[in-house]
Amino acid sequence: MPCAYGIGGVVYQVIDQVIQYNAFAARSLSPTERRYHTNKRELLAIVFMFERYNKWLYNRHFTLTTDHKALIYIKKQVVPNAAMLVWFETIFEYSFDIVHCPGIKNIIPDALSRLFPDDNKLEGGNNVNNVAIYSIRGKEKEKRKPTFKEKSKSYETQTYAVTSATSSSSSKPLLHRALQYEDYITPPPEERKDIILKAHLLGHYGIKAIEQTIHGDKLHWTNLRQDIQDVISKCHECKMFNIAKTGYHPPRSILPDGPLDHWVMDLGTFNITSTSGNNFLLVMVDLFSRFTILKAIPDKQALTIAKQLVDIFCTFGWPKVIASDNGKEFTATIVTELINNSGIDKRVSNPFNPLGNSVNEAFVGIAKKTIVKQLQGRKEDWDLYVPATQYAMNLKYSRLHKSRPYTVIFNKVPNDMKDYSHIKPTLRSEAVDSKAIENRLKYATEVVIPALAKRIKETQDVDNAYFMKTNKIVHTPFPLHSEVMIKNVNKENKTDPYYEGPFYISGMTTNGSYILVDKQNNLLSRDVPTSHLKLIALPSNKSAESIDDQHYEIQAIIQHKGTPGNYQYLVHWKGYDDPMDYTWEPTSSFDDRSSIETYWARRQAGNNTAVSKKARLPKRTVPTRDHHSRSKRSRR
Repeated sequence: MPCAYGIGGVVYQVIDQVIQYNAFAARSLSPTERRYHTNKRELLAIVFMFERYNKWLYNRHFTLTTDHKALIYIKKQVVPNAAMLVWFETIFEYSFDIVHCPGIKNIIPDALSRLFPDDNKLEGGNNVNNVAIYSIRGKEKEKRKPTFKEKSKSYETQTYAVTSATSSSSSKPLLHRALQYEDYITPPPEERKDIILKAHLLGHYGIKAIEQTIHGDKLHWTNLRQDIQDVISKCHECKMFNIAKTGYHPPRSILPDGPLDHWVMDLGTFNITSTSGNNFLLVMVDLFSRFTILKAIPDKQALTIAKQLVDIFCTFGWPKVIASDNGKEFTATIVTELINNSGIDKRVSNPFNPLGNSVNEAFVGIAKKTIVKQLQGRKEDWDLYVPATQYAMNLKYSRLHKSRPYTVIFNKVPNDMKDYSHIKPTLRSEAVDSKAIENRLKYATEVVIPALAKRIKETQDVDNAYFMKTNKIVHTPFPLHSEVMIKNVNKENKTDPYYEGPFYISGMTTNGSYILVDKQNNLLSRDVPTSHLKLIALPSNKSAESIDDQHYEIQAIIQHKGTPGNYQYLVHWKGYDDPMDYTWEPTSSFDDRSSIETYWARRQAGNNTAVSKKARLPKRTVPTRDHHSRSKRSRR
């Protein structure tokens, strides 16, 4: 075993389970040898012991024990590094097995490699003068010439200072990258996956942590980070629980043709029944002017919504487009027939995606906050403040077009609340000029509305540029058949996974959402936006048929065995009712953990504790998807 100033070793035999020491050897390192890197000093110690006790070791198979873990791969390297080539023939003319011993247990060789105390500083003499020893070492360090590594480091600093001024690249100079891992051992290709798996299973950490763990063992090879990424991408636990930065396709803002042409609607609630029997707040917003209509309604039945729409459209005119979320109150037959028979283009946002109806979501929040501030402790009177809140919101200057929604819609300034009894009308009925009124309307249509549209477009461009600057933008759609995980929108507690899957991209809608299928090629019941996707792998050469053959549907889990963290489950497969076809499966064979959660919830349902009586079975996270296993099953 070496240290910075010496090397040492022990020759021993194990006879009847007792260690018998044969010889101890050690020597100091020369100034040149002290500048060797770690691997080379370790090899120097081995060569020293081999040559010192050649007469005992030659033509005899023995075991070499070292505390330097990287050395256990010296016999498996396809291409030896430069340090090994120096003593290649000397080392491999001996027959030996090499094993690793932790440094904390390698006590005697470690002591032999240390600096021995002088005779007068042994027991009975003076205490070791550490200050004097370290001052001598300090002088040696000052006098010696700079090493090649130190020179290269100086060269790196100078080179980087020049390149950083002329290039935006932050990559390290080639010389530094060449020397960075020269002290490391390259393990055989067939053992690399096991090395990565061992480091990964230590805590399911990411690429950087695994790389540091492997480098801590003085191991490295080309494309190490890519190999780590490949292993992590196949870990089902990491797929479900690792949070990824969400991405978005470039934003596409809607610019209606004019006022009252495009409405959006949504419902809000205070979870309080008012004194008038109202429970919900219908919020409708004109996308062009941001003119808002608020209606307090007793329920969210489709018939109630339809009546309110008829009343609003008969007052303000029938629009060209109306948009909402996927709520049943908006997609019911009566509402759909009303809209379709009126020639209105009905648009629906994606489920669980507030960004699809973001304008209305924001205005629902503004309306509720404004009402709450006026309640003064009387919560049941919330519907009394709805008309005043609507009026206040329509008088508020919109950031979108820098004008009041009331003014844009009615082409007039709202009247102040003051006494108008002494004011005489400016126009008498007999003096009304119909042509002047027509010109005023024409001016509003040909000048004011286009000017507002231009201002809206400018504001939207600024907002979109800021969004693209502050968010991850996916400019190119994910390829078809790519493997993805989707956000778990039904996550109820901290132990539930963040993602579900895996799924595969089957297509893309016109609004940029993705159509997904599971491993049995069953369509997911909803389209998924880009922000809910986590890309796992690009399309592979495996056909869908080969994937389908490896998956079976689960009817139920019957029994379990094993210990916590190592459970196996007896699975009743759908379509295989013979108990002889039931198989024991580890947790890793399940694509979805819901079937396991359901099994344990049923197991604990009979407990007499208060907590278990309130326990509920887990929700089916994907309504149309059956529970699958991803391993091949042998049938008897």
